[in-house]
Amino acid sequence: MPLLYPMILYHGGRPWPYPLNFHSLFSIQDQVLLQHLPEFSPVLHDVARSDDQEISGETAARTLLLLLKYIFRPDLVERLPDLLVQAKTLLTDENGREIMFTLLYYLTEGTDKVDEKTLRTALDQAVPGGDTMKFISEKIF
Repeated sequence: MPLLYPMILYHGGRPWPYPLNFHSLFSIQDQVLLQHLPEFSPVLHDVARSDDQEISGETAARTLLLLLKYIFRPDLVERLPDLLVQAKTLLTDENGREIMFTLLYYLTEGTDKVDEKTLRTALDQAVPGGDTMKFISEKIF
């Protein structure tokens, strides 16, 4: 059986408010049922409270994690062009473009801070004259 690594990737506006003991996440009192529920403590990665330098990995993973970190913060719009500059290497293949589309879609739908004008401005700053980025933003809107 492959190894399972229980992990919670969290990016909420407030610190993680729940216990990390798996059993305590449920209100099950039946001991017969509880004995069949695995007991463990997942690793918590609270991205919103991580330092940017701690967030590493391939371009897609790093971009996604940084986006999750900033999506609910007031400085999202200010940081957006820099995030998109890092992400532009994703545009080199079809899979990367799909990831980019998903990230941009989440930006516009996951927060009320990024509308069409804000996204287009950030894209123009990040990738001047970038036809692919413009196509992706048109696909979203």
